[in-house]
Amino acid sequence: MSDATLPTTEGTPVQPMRWPPPGLARIQGDLWLVARKIAIVASILVVPLLIVLSVPHSPYGLGPLGEAWWLTLLTTIIGVALFTDAVVSLVRFIRRVRRALAEGYTKHVVALVVSDRDRDNGFLLQGVHAFSVLSATERRTVGRLRFLAPLSYLVGGTWFVGGFGVLLFLSARGWVTPTGLGFGTAAPAAFIWFFGLVLRATEGTLAYRAKESWHPEEWAEDLARHEIEAWQAASEERGFVQPGASVRGTPAWPTLALVGVLVGAFAAVIPAMTLVPASSVGAVFSSIGGWSYERTLQRGAVAEAYRPYVVEVDSSMTALQAGELLHSLARAGYGAHDADQFREPTRVYDEPWMVEAAPEGFRTEAPPYWSDTIWTWVERGLTPDQAAFLTEAADHPARGDFSRLAAASDLDLVGAYYRLPFDESDTYFSLPIPRTAGMRAAANTHLAEAALHAAAGRHEEAQQTIREVISVGFLLTDAAPSLIANLVGAILVQSGGDALGSAMRLAGDDQAEASLAASVQAAERAAERMSAAVSPTTGGTEYLQQLPEVAEDIRALPGLRWEAAHLVTVFSPCANLRRVVFGPDDDYYGWMDRVRSSLVRFPSEEAYFDVAMRGIAPLVEPSFFARFVVMAMGRASSQGSCAQVAAALPSLD
Repeated sequence: MSDATLPTTEGTPVQPMRWPPPGLARIQGDLWLVARKIAIVASILVVPLLIVLSVPHSPYGLGPLGEAWWLTLLTTIIGVALFTDAVVSLVRFIRRVRRALAEGYTKHVVALVVSDRDRDNGFLLQGVHAFSVLSATERRTVGRLRFLAPLSYLVGGTWFVGGFGVLLFLSARGWVTPTGLGFGTAAPAAFIWFFGLVLRATEGTLAYRAKESWHPEEWAEDLARHEIEAWQAASEERGFVQPGASVRGTPAWPTLALVGVLVGAFAAVIPAMTLVPASSVGAVFSSIGGWSYERTLQRGAVAEAYRPYVVEVDSSMTALQAGELLHSLARAGYGAHDADQFREPTRVYDEPWMVEAAPEGFRTEAPPYWSDTIWTWVERGLTPDQAAFLTEAADHPARGDFSRLAAASDLDLVGAYYRLPFDESDTYFSLPIPRTAGMRAAANTHLAEAALHAAAGRHEEAQQTIREVISVGFLLTDAAPSLIANLVGAILVQSGGDALGSAMRLAGDDQAEASLAASVQAAERAAERMSAAVSPTTGGTEYLQQLPEVAEDIRALPGLRWEAAHLVTVFSPCANLRRVVFGPDDDYYGWMDRVRSSLVRFPSEEAYFDVAMRGIAPLVEPSFFARFVVMAMGRASSQGSCAQVAAALPSLD
């Protein structure tokens, strides 16, 4: 509302008084101005420091910002400058308010002036225009709310800055924890800001309802029409416009401009709305689908102590034949497959590996019972029940195939297990996992046979049988493109290694037992030291950056490499905005070629690799909605693009 007065019209309220009152124009709306300055200071000066101080991180590193530690220095310098300006403004504001009160203006009037952001508190005070429909009590309520809302914002921002300084001082003396510093600074300020937001929303609702009630009144429309006509007539008289130039009616160009603005805004904001959420998909997937491989690496390191004890290989056995033996042994006692993607074993064994009856207290599913307990039995002398149990366990018709598998030099698990070629709709997720867990029970029956040999004094035969268990374990660890199979292999190596030490002791070969124990202890110490360089936390930048390196590392377990290669195709397409917009680049395809050349050994694994590189889903024809979502994502028809992931997500079960 300006100093200019409006012409009177029949049916209108009395002529409004001048607003703001004389001498108060310099503080009109200044409460909002000061509150905004304090909020900016809080954002630039306090927030970065609060994050760095309260977010957990290693005390030996550069902090959460890493190499960008200088950002806090820059924001602090800028924040201090802005803080100085805000303090000057606040001091000037308070002095002007004090002078206004000294001139005789009431606190109510001054409060309306300093909170008059919309320049209509004069109408509110006098009850004219839209506020004429409100009672005096309602107008006072709106006035109080209009003052308390910016005051709350100012108090909240002041606490965020000042409270942080106080708590920082207390933290330096050990009285406040990092969590307390963050919570104590942010929580009160957030509560006060929220309170101010509620006040502002309440006041805005009351004012909006008043204006909605006022506009339909006939006198208001007449007043507006009268003012327009009077102004246009005066402008023609004074030569501002040509006579007759003021013609009622809406021209076409504002409508066209409005449509153009809306279309342009829609085209500008929609890509951003799709890109920003899409760039978080990789982080979300990695946080829920990533896994730590530290324990896997340690198992593989400890297993190396037993490698000198593997049996001689049979060069006449092919990798596919070894895979078929594994398939038959692992499926013993399980009947036909229920997965269409699996081949049936070349030989079916109906008998399960484990016998139902076991001596009291003996757990057939626990490896320590086979690598320790049965050797305690042998050392003490087998009872008839124990001997019968071991004999029945060792009397499985497939144990000969286990010995033959132990002499294999390589393993084609994919070719033996899966029906090839794979279907175009198959993915790494949809393919059933080859069953290898049954090999643990198969190995236990071999250990039972070894225990019987040792009980009968046939120590060489006992150790040879145990070495076959170790050999099968290493075959799974070294050649299976499945991490689960690698882990099962490590368990077999560990069980066989423990049993081998017991067999050496029973044979009286103290020197061989001591040598084996020393090798195992050295491997365990190496694994413990390796834990100092633990794998990064799942879902983080370092974790995502290590996955492609693990996939290329020929020293890693093959199953770990396959898993890492697949996870790269799952997490990386939507990991960052650059990849989302531009899609996979030549570096990505070069990485794929390098991994393929070092990882794939057989035609079956070539097909398996193609499936693994499909990512979370195969290429699909995007739906109408998907086309809308991926409009700003690059290489929508390329495997490994975020557009492909976004298009496939609605079709995933």
